[in-house]
Amino acid sequence: MTGQAKRKTFISLLLSLLIVTLFTFSLTAARYSEDKKADGQLTGDLEYVVADQIVVSSVDGLLAAIQNGYSNIQIADDVKNPIIVTGTAPDVNSDLTIDLNGHELQRNDRGPMLNVTQGVRLTIIDSAGGGGFYNPVGSVLNIDGGTLTVAAGVFESGPRDGENDGNAINGTIVHGAGNLRQSEYATGSYNAGWSTPAKASIGSQNTADGYVNVRLWKRVAGTTDTSGSYVQTASDVSMPVIIPGILEWGTDADDNQIPVHISGNMYFETDPNIWNWIENDTYLYFVMEGMGSDVIYTEGSADFYYTYYIQYSDGKYEYYGLSDNPDNPNDPNVFEVTIYGYYNVKDSAAVANHEGISGYSAVNLTDGNLYSRGGNYFSYFGETNTRCVSASGGYMEISNSGTTFEAHGDGVCLDVEYHSPAITEYLTVSNGHFYSRDGDTISVAGGTMYVHGGSFTKTAEAAVTENDTATEPENGAAIHISGGTLTVDGGGNEIPFNISGSGVAGIWSAGAGSVTVSDATFTFNNYPYINETIPEGGDESSYGGSSYYHNTFGICAAGGTVTATDCKFYMYDRYARGIYTNTTSTGGTGGG
Repeated sequence: MTGQAKRKTFISLLLSLLIVTLFTFSLTAARYSEDKKADGQLTGDLEYVVADQIVVSSVDGLLAAIQNGYSNIQIADDVKNPIIVTGTAPDVNSDLTIDLNGHELQRNDRGPMLNVTQGVRLTIIDSAGGGGFYNPVGSVLNIDGGTLTVAAGVFESGPRDGENDGNAINGTIVHGAGNLRQSEYATGSYNAGWSTPAKASIGSQNTADGYVNVRLWKRVAGTTDTSGSYVQTASDVSMPVIIPGILEWGTDADDNQIPVHISGNMYFETDPNIWNWIENDTYLYFVMEGMGSDVIYTEGSADFYYTYYIQYSDGKYEYYGLSDNPDNPNDPNVFEVTIYGYYNVKDSAAVANHEGISGYSAVNLTDGNLYSRGGNYFSYFGETNTRCVSASGGYMEISNSGTTFEAHGDGVCLDVEYHSPAITEYLTVSNGHFYSRDGDTISVAGGTMYVHGGSFTKTAEAAVTENDTATEPENGAAIHISGGTLTVDGGGNEIPFNISGSGVAGIWSAGAGSVTVSDATFTFNNYPYINETIPEGGDESSYGGSSYYHNTFGICAAGGTVTATDCKFYMYDRYARGIYTNTTSTGGTGGG
């Protein structure tokens, strides 16, 4: 039996139709393409099902249920993690609730995992906790005129780097029980092998288990990311054997310990100088049978792929060979592995445009609406044109105190561009925690933003030239508004802005906008001299001297109006300004 046939046996779609008594249950016309067996497994034509929750146990079952219009889907308890979605993903054309049930859906493609169409509502819940969506090489969700409501779940875009800016808040969110979201960056050498903190490994190239000589399938030059076609190399090439790490254990029906969450993905930030087909900025995506679809996709955005087999024995995985067990093709401990390779993972963000989506975002909204009443959002790419959430128009509301947005490098937490917005299109932040580095924490162009709560942390790392005549923050701001209107009002409760680095601002208004701020506290952290001031007549060099951050602004405005009341500014930097404007401004209190 081939690996594909074995996977079809291994992966089945289990449906649990919950019939609620004393209530009228509605029917929805949704079809599968095969017949239903007596044991309840779907292999065929199911004309109508009740609209109550359906439980799926494979990625094929999940995608089929979405395509066929089911409105309430839960991922089964016993599904192995991660669940990998490869190839063309479906449009969500009818209202849908997905219960992650503690599971992680990964995307093996540069394009988004799901596209929510005009007028459709998608709701994400996680009844078990710890579940989420992850695309290391692209975007996660696209909302094309629909509405996304997030009650729970983690949304991640870009290769996981294991770095967390909001340690006090999301240290338990990102890494979670069992450290399920550790760094996938590979380190090592020819002789020592390679590994990641997430426990994926490649053996020494001096051993037969460290590499395979295979006919590689490479994407045909000139084909697009969304419809790439592949041809096989004329001769064998040497490629690494990735052995997955076991991140979480469970038990089977006989109480035997089994792996339930594995990790085999590896990101090479620099060229390992071993394999000709792996270079700088290359991501190797690990798919083992039982984790994803039972089909090896021959159309997609990966630049190459190859296969081999591993076996599970004595509590670990090890290399098996280039073919299945000829004596026992149904051996449950031998698995086919497909490695999909992606080039220019980070560099592609500058030019990426998949189905009209510019760059990469964990969640992209095109004239859609987002209600974030939970969940956590991360952008790890670290490049310009990458965001946790991007939006062009629509309404967005962030209202949960446990919600975290975190963007690394030049990435942005929330990036919203309004074009002739309707009165119902604006951004409201009433809670949540927002972290960025060199990119703006929140950027809004041409629209309206209300802030009634939350916290904003920006830690710039890029160097800027010390300049006592700087008129704008070169490294961006915690909130950057271009035109439009910004209102920050805590209603008597403090709204904290914690800023570090040079060339940064708490709030930056560019263009003819209107900024009104009250109840905000701007603290500029001049590490390691926070909360220290140079005493009169003291030696400045002993308090950091030229190592001080510089060119900082509490509020910086290049136009329009600024009104600040009941605000505090604690600034210990060189050439620091509480409020700087070449326009009309009023108010402002406190400051260091």
